This record gives sequence, structure tokens and C-alpha cells, in this order.
Amino acid sequence: MPSTQVLAFGPFRLLQVQRVLLEGTRPLRLGKRALEILFALVERAGEVVGKEELIARVWPNTVVDEAALRVHVAALRKVLGGESGARYVENVSGRGYRFVAPLTRLDDSQSEGFARLEAERHAKLPALFSRMIGRSDAVIALAELLPQQRLVTIVGAGGIGKTTVAVATADRHFDSYEDGACFVDLATITDHSLVPAALASALGLAVYSGDPTVALAAFLANRRMLIVLDNCEHVVTAAAQLAESLLRASPGVHILATSREPLLAEGEWVYRLGPLLVPSPSANLSAAEALTFSAIQLFTERAMASLDNFKLDDADVPIVADLCRRLDGIPLAIELAAARLEAFGLRGLATRLEDRLQLLTKGRRTALPRHQTLRAMLDWSYGLLSNAEQIILRRISVFPGSFDLESTRAVVSDGEISALDLFHAVTSLGAKSLITMDVTGEQVLFRLLDTTRVYALEKLRSAGESVVVSQRHAEFFCTVCERARAPSTSTAAWLARFGRTIDDVRAALDWSLSPNGNAAIGAKLTVVSAPIWFQLSIVDEYRRRLEYLRLAFGTTLALDPELEMKLNAMLGYTLMHTKGPSVEMTDVFSRALEIADLHDEAVTRWRALWGLGMAHVAAGDYISAVAISEKTRQRARDLGDEAVVMSERLLALTHHLAGNQTIARRHAECVLNQRVMNGSSFGNDAYQLDHRVAARGVLSQILWLQGFPDQALCTAREAVAEGLSSDHVLSLCFALFCACPVALWVGNMQAANRFVTMLLDHAARHSLSYWLFWGHCFDAALRLREGGMEEPAGRLLDLQRDPLFSAVHREMITTSCQEQFGAGVGAIARPAHWCGPEILRIEGEGILKEASSDVATAEARFRTSLDLARKQGALSWELRAATSLARLWRKQGRGREAHELLSSIYTRFTEGFGTVDVTSARLLLDELVALA
Repeated sequence: MPSTQVLAFGPFRLLQVQRVLLEGTRPLRLGKRALEILFALVERAGEVVGKEELIARVWPNTVVDEAALRVHVAALRKVLGGESGARYVENVSGRGYRFVAPLTRLDDSQSEGFARLEAERHAKLPALFSRMIGRSDAVIALAELLPQQRLVTIVGAGGIGKTTVAVATADRHFDSYEDGACFVDLATITDHSLVPAALASALGLAVYSGDPTVALAAFLANRRMLIVLDNCEHVVTAAAQLAESLLRASPGVHILATSREPLLAEGEWVYRLGPLLVPSPSANLSAAEALTFSAIQLFTERAMASLDNFKLDDADVPIVADLCRRLDGIPLAIELAAARLEAFGLRGLATRLEDRLQLLTKGRRTALPRHQTLRAMLDWSYGLLSNAEQIILRRISVFPGSFDLESTRAVVSDGEISALDLFHAVTSLGAKSLITMDVTGEQVLFRLLDTTRVYALEKLRSAGESVVVSQRHAEFFCTVCERARAPSTSTAAWLARFGRTIDDVRAALDWSLSPNGNAAIGAKLTVVSAPIWFQLSIVDEYRRRLEYLRLAFGTTLALDPELEMKLNAMLGYTLMHTKGPSVEMTDVFSRALEIADLHDEAVTRWRALWGLGMAHVAAGDYISAVAISEKTRQRARDLGDEAVVMSERLLALTHHLAGNQTIARRHAECVLNQRVMNGSSFGNDAYQLDHRVAARGVLSQILWLQGFPDQALCTAREAVAEGLSSDHVLSLCFALFCACPVALWVGNMQAANRFVTMLLDHAARHSLSYWLFWGHCFDAALRLREGGMEEPAGRLLDLQRDPLFSAVHREMITTSCQEQFGAGVGAIARPAHWCGPEILRIEGEGILKEASSDVATAEARFRTSLDLARKQGALSWELRAATSLARLWRKQGRGREAHELLSSIYTRFTEGFGTVDVTSARLLLDELVALA
């Protein structure tokens, strides 16, 4: 069969080779197993394909229950629906399934590329796992409204279909926005302050500050994008504030929100979504006429998906119409009712619905409000469940988002329900539309609709099970977080497995540390959840949770030494990346080390030592940092390759800053040459920087100091590229932190501009105040070098007044600006450290500029600089010092000595002949030759 062949049925096109299902021109996101079932049935259209044959094809080499096949067939039917009562897949009782719709073969040479582009284009919108019915007019109206009104809120009752309409509208309007659309589900957010963070996460921005609104505004400032804020009603104030802030700062952004009430935000346009259409009681309709009403069409399609032999006959129309009217045309309620058809039949369904509604009205004749009708529907549905189904439904309400069978077993099982019964009950709840099932990935995921979850939580509390189930939930996610510490094959694989657990971790922590919770579990979960927070780059929120727990340890909670030790270590790491060096950071690492020594806890002792080493680096105490890093290397041998590599990385950094460039280079290259092979005690919670990125960044600075400027800039670029590809926020920051001064030292202003701009933009986007300050420092150095700063003294004075400014910042600015920022350096810098030779040289140049210059003292500075540079193996500092001394000797008439000195150093360079220092030395040598 040629690759261009397409099979068409109803409104669908099936691209066999490309394995894509289109509805019209839109790719449908159908799970791969459901799609494989469709291919199997279509290939033998009109024939019965046995259940065993389907299972063998879809799950080769795997033993699965027949119920799994039914789950995926039901998912397939929901996606296909049934236009005007049409049926595509029918069940042949006791045998299997058959594809019954007429097929047409087409040729479409553009289908493959089109489907791929469309799938990529809509990647940020959630999948709609069933065909939208009765909302085309709403989608068209909203699509016309959005270009005119920048903030539109879809308002309606729970279960009315707001999310479906919002997603369909965003999908339809996608091409109108250059940067596409972004969907944010706020249903799982309980803390109003986390609303901006939820949007940042959806946009792929890491969150390091308490309020990332500023970073969001900066990121969106020049973008044209549609943002969908879904389920705003419980955080309506925060959603309104975020919307107003973004619309003011980002003229190309439009916002489509869904809520049960208006946001009451400035510029908001409210679109009220009403119920589906139902016929009037007096209408006498045939089945064909009834199916023109969206409520009846929805009931019919969902009934066909639930019950293979259902067909709407003329005699059934009055019953179905009455049922849809009593459910007020609410889509969720209609779906719930249709899912019960198999158990009670149409007439039995209508009778039971009547009884339940009469009971809930308490004798009133007036119609129920929609939210009460939905509650009535839920009460009625809950009452029809088996005891096991009721238990499971209320217990899984503890999950704020999606969950799988393993987590379900953990919170549900208490010896009453077997694993097989649990599976059947969960799939039954899915078939009854009480939970949604996502079968698009390798693992089937379940989720309660927001309205259903709120209802089930009430039932959980009423049953007196809230505490025990919440505790099971928290304990289970302690186990999950411990698994997450194990390194994965890739970041993508890790995120696919553990990324979605963050909402569960938040919920479990909120419960554990509440008055009715279990503080011991909360303390443990806070510590072991470190991999989740760090890998998702939600470090600021994690720091606040650690600080809260540390404070509680000192006041209301019993002090557990092991937990306190680990808590202090993790808090130190978060402080390192959110607030920079501080007394508090050193204190918490010191406390962790103190407890680890007392209890002989090797892993945490090592972590605390490593953290203290970084604290001394940040504070500019490089000698102490070297001593500590040597200790980490000694203790790492017993802890696995990961600890060894991290120790080598720390040794490379500390020896480099202490001025031991040859040793530092050996350690940096050791990191780059070593692969982590054996198991590690660290996993994913002690590696805030990618080892290779960090080592390569340090190596770039070492290479420049050793006299390899071309290799240094090339290595700096490689570090930045690796930082970008790692998709790890802090790794890229560190790579740029290393690359900025290298570019300035080399004198490549184009590269320096690029790196500084990247650091400023990256740090601002992710609210990284510590790294943003570094960006401002490098930017000031760049402007001084370019002569483009109107008031450099004022800018530098502002930087020095900032609490973040340290001796380390002064060293970096000084060496990057050479003489432009030399005054007063000696009072802070340590001449024996990495930049000691350059500090001494700059002091000598400063002395020569004084009115009554002390030439002898200046020459002594240059000679001392030369000697120190030679001892450190810093050929580039040696060249700068020799150039300054040669200039001085030329003025003194000592041209021959000047030439011999400078030439002896210049000839040791094998590259970098276009860089600023080497070029300057070459020009001076030419002048000295001319004078000879």
C-alpha cells in the first residue's frame, strides 16, 4: 500500500503509514493502544476480530485482563463518537469487535507533514478525549470575541463544559497567535500565591522567587500568545491580579479564563456558557429530529459508547428528552446518566433519577439550581455504586491531580479489596464517567473531575477516613520521592515518571503539617522530596517550606537528629541558589555537619562539607574552600562515583580560585573524562549543577589563565551550549557566569555582549536575584570596557552598596575591566589568590598615574605580579604584567631589557594572536624593535 493512502469514514481520516487519526484536518490525540485497536479493526472492516487476537496484537508478550481491552475500546468510542447516531465499532457478544462504518480510500500526499505540524503546534493544549458536542456556536463566538477583547472569561456552572469550550477555542484560534497558546489548569492549586508559579511552570519557566509575576511579564513582553487559565473559581482573586499584571505588561498577550464566577478584573469580558439544547416538553419528535438537539445527541453518543446495542428509537425520544431536561442540559450530568444505562436500562434509569431528585428537593416544586442538580446527580450516582466502588471513589479524592493504579492501591487498600477487584472497580468508575482515563502514554493515568473530587472529599470526611487515607497518601509519596533520588537515563525520562508528583507532594505536605496531620511524616517528606523541587526548579518554594519546618523544629515539633541534619543540608543548598552567600547558609551547613559528625552519618557529612566548601567559595575564602574540598574528595571514595565526580568538580573550582591552575585543570578534566557508573547515595538531590557544564565552565577560565585564549573562549561557548541543552536553569547560569569574564578577558566584545545579555535575560525570566546581580556586574564591566556608560562611577557605586556585593564581585569586575576599576582594590583582594597577579599589576598602574608617582614601588608591584603569575602557571597574567613592566622600562630607556622580557613571554603563546592582550604585546614589541 503506498504511503499516501488514507482511509476515510464519517468525518475522520486514518493515515495508515503515518499512524495518525484526523477529524477533518485536526489530529486527534488517541492513545497508541486504542489507535492500534482501530487499525486492527479497520484492516478487517466488516469482520469480527476476536478479543484474544486484539489483546495479542496490542499487548504482545504481556498478559493482560480482558477489562484492559474494554477500557481502550471505550476510549476509542468516546473519541469517535457517533455522528447523528452513526456507529463505528460494535461489540459481537462473546466473540470480539467489528468495524461497521463504510470506508473510502483516498490519496493525500500532504497528510503526513500536515499531521506532524499540527500535532507539534497543539502540543501545549490538553487532549480532548471525546468529541465536543453542541458547543460549535460558543467556540465560533469566542474565536470572534478574543481578537477584540484581551481578557475573556467563560462563566458557567460546574460540569457545564467550560474547559472543553476553552480548549476547543484555543485550538481553533492557535494560528492567530505567533507564539501559540498555553494552557494552565489551576484546579490543583490551593495556595493563591502559587497561581503565577503555575503559569510559569506551564510556560517552561523555573520558579525561584515567591512571586514570579515580574519574570512572567518580562518573558511575555514581546510575545503574541493566548493563555488559557482554567478553573479559576477557587483562586479568583489571584487569577484576576495575574491577568491584569500580564495584560498591562504584555500587549501581545490575550487571556481566556474559565470560572464559575467572573474574575472581576479590569477589562474583563464575560461569556456565559449555558446548558446544552433540549426540546420543549410539548415537542413530538422523531429520533432523527431529536438528535438535532445537542443534549440528546450527547446522551446518545455516550450511551452508544457505554452500551454496544443502544440505538435511539422514536419511542425512546420522550424518555431521553425528559431525562436531559431534568438534568438541566448539564453535559457532565448527562454523561453520568448515560454511563448507567447498561445497569438499569433507559426506563429504569429515568425512574431512579426521578426518585433521587424528588428526595433531594424535599417536597419543593420549583426547579433545582444547576449546582444542586449536579450534586443530586452525584448523590444519585454514588448511591448506585457497589460498596467497593464507593470506598475507592472517596479515597482517591485525596489525589489532587492524575494518579495510577500503584498509587491507588497505596491509598485504597486495607485488606478488604484485592488487586484484581481494585482494577475492575477503577475501570468501572472510568466507564461510568466518574473518573477520566488517559490512555495516551505507556501508563494509564486516572483523574477525578474537579467537581467530582470535591464531592468525593466530602464523602471521605463524612466516612471518617480523611486522616488515615491522607496519611497513606503522604507515606506513599515519601516512597515515591525516595525512588526519584535514583539517577535516570535522561531528564525527559525522569520528568515523565516523577514530574507530575509535585501536586501530590504539596498536598501531602499541607496535610502533614496541618493540625490534623502527622508532623513526623511531613518532616520526612519535606526532606526526601528534594529531587522533585530541584529537578522542577521550584527552589524558592522549597526553601520556604524548609524554613517553616526548621522553625517548627525549634518550637512545636520534637527534634529528630537525622531529619534536622538533612533538613539543614537541603536548606543550605536552596539558600545557595536563591539568596546567595550568607551567614545563614554557613550556619545551616555547619549545623548539618555537626549532627552528622555526632551520629557518624557519612552521606550527610559529605553533603554538608560540600555545601560548606561552596559557602566559602561564595564568601571569597578560597584557602578554606580548598581544605574542605580536599576533605570531600577523601570521603567520596566510599560513597560512589557521583560523590567522586562532585568532589572533583569542587576541587577544580576551589584550586582555580586559590591560584593553583595546574591542579585545577587536572580536576576539571577528570570530571569531563569520567562517567558515573556505579550506584550513588546522592541521586537527584545534591546536583544543582550539571557536573560537565560546571567543570567545562571552570576549565574555560583556567585555559585563559594558562595562556590558551582561543581554547578558553571555545570551551566557554561549549559550556553555554551544554547548559542550554541540559534544560537546567542553574547549570546555564553557572556556564554564563564563567563565560562572561572569559569573553571580556579575551577582548571579544561581541561574545561578551551575547553572554551578558543571556545571563541578564535568563536570570530575570526565572527570578534569580543572585545570578541577576552577577549579570549586572558583568554588564557594568562591559560598559566600562566599551566606554558606553555615561556615569560609570555612579553605576559601580550602586553595585557596591548592594548587600549581594562581595570581594568576589570586585575581583571579577576588576579583572574584566583592567585599569578602569582598579582604585582601592588592594584593600579587599587577596594577592595570593587567582587574580592576585592582576591586582598587583593594576595597583602598579594606579601608582604610575598619580601626580607624584613612586616609580620604584610601581616596578616592585609589576615584578611581584610576574613572580606570582609564574608560580600559579597563569601565563596570561604574566603577559599583562610583563607588558606593564616593559612599558615602564621603555620610558626609562631600558628598551633592550623590555624587549627581552616581553619577548620571552610572548613567544610562549601558541594561539590567541587576535586577542586584546596578545595583540597589545605584539604592538609593544614592534615599537621596542623600532627604537632599538
